Amino acid sequence: MLPLSLPSASSRRPQILCIGAHCDDIEIGCGGAILSLQRCYPGCRIHWLVLTSVPTRRREALAAANAFVKASARGEVRIGELDDGLLPAHFAEVKAQFEDLKRAVEPDLILTHHGLDRHQDHALACQVTWQTFRNHLIWEYEVPKYDGDLSTPNVFERFDRLSENNYTQVLVGKKLGARGAVSVDWTGHEGVDTWRQAVRVGTRETHVVDAVRLELYQRTTGTHAEGFALSAERMLPHRLSLAGGYATIDRDYGGLNGDRFNRGRRVFAEARVPLVQDLSLSVFYGHAVGNDFPVTNADRFDIVVGYNALKALQRRGAL
Repeated sequence: MLPLSLPSASSRRPQILCIGAHCDDIEIGCGGAILSLQRCYPGCRIHWLVLTSVPTRRREALAAANAFVKASARGEVRIGELDDGLLPAHFAEVKAQFEDLKRAVEPDLILTHHGLDRHQDHALACQVTWQTFRNHLIWEYEVPKYDGDLSTPNVFERFDRLSENNYTQVLVGKKLGARGAVSVDWTGHEGVDTWRQAVRVGTRETHVVDAVRLELYQRTTGTHAEGFALSAERMLPHRLSLAGGYATIDRDYGGLNGDRFNRGRRVFAEARVPLVQDLSLSVFYGHAVGNDFPVTNADRFDIVVGYNALKALQRRGAL
């Protein structure tokens, strides 16, 4: 690995420029690198450019810059006010921010978004970084998220660190004849244990709904809490299935909740229909009701096209 070599503080203070599309991108993507660079280059100056913000987020970004960069190392801190999620529509304003900063700062190292990031704001920030700073050392950082856009991991390096994990799950499921199924699972995440149970019972003979599903969870360490989701399913002609229900998830559930209803009390409905073999279309809507704490995505609407790869492989005899 080639070592990083920046100007020494005796000849000239190393200049480091950190670029983020949103107010928390720099801290998440390269906060550790910023702290390490200050230890390796005590005389460095660190400049901070964020492209989007609203007043509340702007205050958060300024506080984060002050927390990550010691007072003696603080340089230019610029927090733009463009709209989150719409940077490609404001290309001229983004380019103007970069050109204006380029006239004020001559960086020896630039930290910016990864070029293959699928978030449109992140991708544009990286693109304009390379367009503006053509003769500079540029490091790209990744912001972990659900998009699945992180670089392909090196499995062989991971084998050496299998004991280093922050998420563990064990699940057991059992079908009960043709009418029912149950499952139990345990997850451990950063020292917090959560138990979950689910029961599905066929009720077709009622001629009202075809099945009822009850899902429960209990968090037994950390902040103790519990919650549930109750839903009913109904098959209609043309293989159209409808489902709806009610869920209550506590405010401290955490970010690894894969359920669409998210935190708080919510009612939800879903319609699903097969399109062609192994391909299906689903439409989901959820609405928050009667919550005594702030919730995100009070109204959620999803349209998802799904492909059942497992069934396709089984049909072809690959499994």
